[in-house]
Amino acid sequence: DKDTVLTAEFSVTVVREDAVCISTVTYPATQYLENQLLDLSALSVLTEFSDSSKNKTLTFEDIVNDPDYIITGCHGEMHGSALKAGRHTIKISYKYEDISCIIDIDVTPRTLISLKIKKLPDNLTVYSNKTVPALDGLILEAQYDNGEKEDIYHYSCEAVCDPSSFVI
Repeated sequence: DKDTVLTAEFSVTVVREDAVCISTVTYPATQYLENQLLDLSALSVLTEFSDSSKNKTLTFEDIVNDPDYIITGCHGEMHGSALKAGRHTIKISYKYEDISCIIDIDVTPRTLISLKIKKLPDNLTVYSNKTVPALDGLILEAQYDNGEKEDIYHYSCEAVCDPSSFVI
């Protein structure tokens, strides 16, 4: 009968690869300022096996191109991503979660080092019965210690009244 299905069974033994450990040989930069881009290009790791003739050292590029290796960040950080302030853990794994090494990345909050007027407010006239000028159109340029510049627009600024001048 052609609708009859025949089956055969056999057993398969799955043997775990004989990798013993993975360790960092060269470290990428581990100190950053907030919003700098994570650069793992200097990373290299040594994977050790129970048969030491199989040991291999891989560069970052080798790791990225080898499906047996996985690089993960504790908050999804990856090579080239902008880092948030705080401590970040990058984990490099070889096939199994327990065969891995970690690198801690410390990111210092950026510090504002200068603020300058990029565009004056649309209206610079303030009447004596008004206590605060309108800031519509104002654009400031903030510069941070990590080399970043950022435009700050009028709706993010606050004018504070001083009897002799206005401070923004």
